[in-house]
Amino acid sequence: MSSWVRNGSRLCLCLRTEIIKYVIFTPLLILGAVYGITVLIAGIVLFYWIGYGVIAIFSKRLIGYSMTRQFLDFLPLMGIAFVPALVTWGIGYIFNLSPVLLLCIQAVIYPCLVLLLSVVFRVHAFYEIKAILADKLTLSNFMKTVNPD
Repeated sequence: MSSWVRNGSRLCLCLRTEIIKYVIFTPLLILGAVYGITVLIAGIVLFYWIGYGVIAIFSKRLIGYSMTRQFLDFLPLMGIAFVPALVTWGIGYIFNLSPVLLLCIQAVIYPCLVLLLSVVFRVHAFYEIKAILADKLTLSNFMKTVNPD
């Protein structure tokens, strides 16, 4: 089978997964619009978990990467995101601050905690992203952006 056909079938598979996901998302969006922001957020969370399931099923078929293995590989990253989220939420729950001040504090604390935990637990993805950014965010690249001549 030619490379073009294989790539075309993968594109078709990607399109199919997106269609399935958004067919599921539409009723969740409508429910959220009718019943309020809390239901909308719960629907979005549900949408992403269902989307994970759809993608995981196709990943299993294409490359033999099981849903369980994907989940176990992703679990440490979820923990690194969940702990700072819990701390950030706790700040809003414990301290009685104005919404704008609270948002500013939380917007600083969450990413700082994620970065700190990524360094402490030596998260491989963090170091990959750091290397990519260090390679791309150079003075010469900045000068090309500022002065594209």
